[in-house]
Amino acid sequence: MLEQVVLPFGPKPLRADVPDETLVKQRDMLGAINLAAAESGLNNEAIYPVLGIEKAAFSKSMSGSNHFPANSLDKFCDAVGNEIVLRWWAQKRGYKLVKLKSTLEEENELLRLEVADLKRDKQTILEFAKSLK
Repeated sequence: MLEQVVLPFGPKPLRADVPDETLVKQRDMLGAINLAAAESGLNNEAIYPVLGIEKAAFSKSMSGSNHFPANSLDKFCDAVGNEIVLRWWAQKRGYKLVKLKSTLEEENELLRLEVADLKRDKQTILEFAKSLK
């Protein structure tokens, strides 16, 4: 079976800044997962390949027919570009989260990732242009 390749370019998630009041309205983790996906602005087709699971399995997980794969939560948060699930869980357990990076450090890291993505995109375009000759 061939492994699906996730290309380095494509839709980017929106940064979600959901208030705590919205988080606590989610009655379970599935609600938080669906909120995180919705707030990202991405559709399922942009999310499930990053998790390394089949489309049908992802769809069943998102509807509650199957359990969401716990080992995929980190990848899911990265794919949707937010920490809604983590924040919901912390609130549910009576905790508040504190970021380890400052806003400036986080912005710097995001810019580094963006530059790396742009360099990768540029290299892909250059290789494609060379192949046309």
